[in-house]
Formats: sequence, structure tokens, C-alpha cells
Amino acid sequence: MSRLRRTVRLVCFDLDDTLIDTEAVAPTRLDCALERAALLGPRDPAATRAMRDRLLCVDPVVGGRLPALFAALDIGFEYTHAGAIRDAYNSRLLEVVTLMDGALEVLARARWCHRTAIVTNGPAVLQRAKSSVSRSTGWSTTC
Repeated sequence: MSRLRRTVRLVCFDLDDTLIDTEAVAPTRLDCALERAALLGPRDPAATRAMRDRLLCVDPVVGGRLPALFAALDIGFEYTHAGAIRDAYNSRLLEVVTLMDGALEVLARARWCHRTAIVTNGPAVLQRAKSSVSRSTGWSTTC
């Protein structure tokens, strides 16, 4: 048994952009949210594209794109249509979520050698749906 295998007790993986590719679908998610945000009233298409491009530059971990979108629209999470905009943004992710290239192989290898866990945060309904992508490999999920 290798020294590394004896000393490593647990290998943890994050979901977003480690195991599943959420960054690749960011433009599509923003498009869905901006389409739903049309409920707020008509917007100039060029201004909407510029807003989308600015939002794609927002760090999804530190600031978060959804809070940045709400700030750009000058609405709060309590706004009447905020839930519909958030749902459009999140549901698109769940429709197209895919594993990162090589993720299954890395998970299988790590699992063969070590005790493993997936650690993530966010709304439980989203995390369960995202982690379901890995369930076919025998991983279980607790949220």
C-alpha cells in the first residue's frame, strides 16, 4: 500500500465546475433569466446584450450572477417577479447540466483508492438535481 493511500483519509469534491460544468451554461442561464425579466417591461436589445456580457464577467462564487442581475435590473429578491426570474435562471441549469470531461474517471479512481465525498452548498433542491448526474456511478447524495 502506498504511503499516500495510507495517509489520505478523505477526498472531497465540489460540484460546480469541478465535477459538473456550470460555467459553460452561464450564457444560456442568463438568457433565460433576461427573457423572463422582460416581464419588467421592454428593454433595448443592445442594452440587454451588454448587460448579459457584463454579468458573464461577474465571479459566480464571490458575488454571484443572480444577485448581480437583480442589481442591474434594480430589483430585490422580494420583488414580485424575482422568483420567476430566479426560477428561469436555475431551471435552465437543471435542464442542461453535464459532467466535466474526465469527472467520472477521476471519481472512480479516487473512490477505488480513498474514502470520497461530494461537498457543495446552495439550495437543496438544486444540489440534489445537480448531484443526480453522478448517481449512475453509485454515488449517493445527502443534502
